[in-house]
Amino acid sequence: MLFRWPIEVSVNSYILPPTHRALLLTSTSTPPTVTTLPTPTLIPGSAIIAPLATSVLNYTNSVHNGSLGYRFPTPFVPGSNSIARIIAVGLEATILKPGMLVVFDTFVRARDGDGIEILMGLSGGGSEASFKLMEEEWRDGTYAEFARVPLESCYPLNEKKLVKEMGYTIEELTGMFRLMVSYGGISDLELKVGETVIVSPATGNFGRAAVDVCLALGCNVVAFGRNETVLQSVKEKSKGRVEIVKISGDVEEDAVSLKCTKFGEPHAFFDISPPSSGLATYLKSGILALRHSGRVSLMGGIRDDIALPHRKVMRYCLKICGRWMYTRENVQEMIRMVEGGFVELERGNMTAFNFSFH
Repeated sequence: MLFRWPIEVSVNSYILPPTHRALLLTSTSTPPTVTTLPTPTLIPGSAIIAPLATSVLNYTNSVHNGSLGYRFPTPFVPGSNSIARIIAVGLEATILKPGMLVVFDTFVRARDGDGIEILMGLSGGGSEASFKLMEEEWRDGTYAEFARVPLESCYPLNEKKLVKEMGYTIEELTGMFRLMVSYGGISDLELKVGETVIVSPATGNFGRAAVDVCLALGCNVVAFGRNETVLQSVKEKSKGRVEIVKISGDVEEDAVSLKCTKFGEPHAFFDISPPSSGLATYLKSGILALRHSGRVSLMGGIRDDIALPHRKVMRYCLKICGRWMYTRENVQEMIRMVEGGFVELERGNMTAFNFSFH
């Protein structure tokens, strides 16, 4: 789902109005409302953007009402990743110029410390330092007519190629966002062409995106999940490079099924679990199915501790890594993959609605 903004931004005029309209969340006990606010202004290291299409996560309401426990200051303007138009930049900008179409990446990192990260407009992270980052300059997100964002969080797009030549709509370009997330963890697997990857669960938005990314990288995929109908649809569009295994809940049985596809023993396992208990049997099954020197990328939302098959990990020299979101290089690489036609965005398969601020 995404917001589609009704405004048109002229590439010849960038005079910002003194006020603009935005969704403002003042408390977790009341929903956000459309409010008139002062238009954001430039500060060092920032850009002013006009969001054109912004994704809406399916758990957004649970964030806003506090049930997920995300930390954020109030009042603030929520938001998410956006396809946006650059409206203004400071003198320090070397590449970005007003009028450019960009990806705005809401995953903002501190400039003076490692591991200090927020999801701008969504979450203030897990430390006091990260909360400070969101509480001050980067408080307000993209559910607004204009937003002030970090300069380095804007990635130029080849608008001529993507829109005019490849025929993507602005709304369809938001499909890059779920690919970016999955690619963050997949890149840690250091996949080689022809290798086999287990993706689990492969039936959600990020899981299906992970399948697309692995195929684009030249790999075979074992799609592991519970919804057999969705698994079959994933397989049908893969031209023979996806095998499916339905989760039975029996750890050993599922591990054997994962090893016995036509691709043989998998080289890697990618986890993109939704928030759930640590009793997800498919995690252990996926690890048990790996061949010697296999790799595991844990990227899901499981909050509880999980039991790992220690002997398997040790004897088979498995490598396990975790990843929250992605790197700047991952975003740039994904944009190149889309612009180069190596991975295709879904066309028309989304829920979009115009959102009026008036």
